[in-house]
Amino acid sequence: DGIYPMGGYFVLSSGSKMYEAKAVILATGAKASNLIPGEQQLLGNGVSYCATCDGNFYKGKTIAVISDNKESEEEVDFLAELAEKVYFCPSYKTNYSRENVIRLPGFVKSVNGERHADGITLSDGSIIAVDGVFFLKQTVSADVLLDGLEMNNGSVAVNRDMSTSVKGCFACGDCTGRPYQIAKAIGEGNVALHSAVAYLAENKGKKE
Repeated sequence: DGIYPMGGYFVLSSGSKMYEAKAVILATGAKASNLIPGEQQLLGNGVSYCATCDGNFYKGKTIAVISDNKESEEEVDFLAELAEKVYFCPSYKTNYSRENVIRLPGFVKSVNGERHADGITLSDGSIIAVDGVFFLKQTVSADVLLDGLEMNNGSVAVNRDMSTSVKGCFACGDCTGRPYQIAKAIGEGNVALHSAVAYLAENKGKKE
């Protein structure tokens, strides 16, 4: 999943669905995304978080899919329709099966590759060659969701009006940093909402 600035509006992907919005408020919380070695370094170079966005690049190829939630199996189906072979590594119990999908035991320790992902290393030390790796997670860090988002010590950097470094995007709550308190989250949410409404009013009818 991801958020993509399109110049004057955003496209948001969620599973197999796409949405458009003129403003976005991030309220993702502060849950750690548990990155593995090679995941962030090779993002956009063989590593992806969006099946519907990047799946077509892997038609007839071999890919690995790492998932932490059963709801993502719809996306696994989508990728299996495109790829010749899918190595599937779920971190939950599942009976998912498909002719060209091989379910892997254990977990993935790292994504391998210099300039482009070319394999994965499993918990038993074995290495499997792949052309790309998809992570289908319930949560990812905010800067992964939205490219170009300025961060500050792992939190989304915001101004007093809760605006971020990306025009039209606002953030509030635990994702903006300490203190992790309900009162702070509620207050920031109120400010972010008013700022987003003001932004929409100011930019009504504008074309970029």
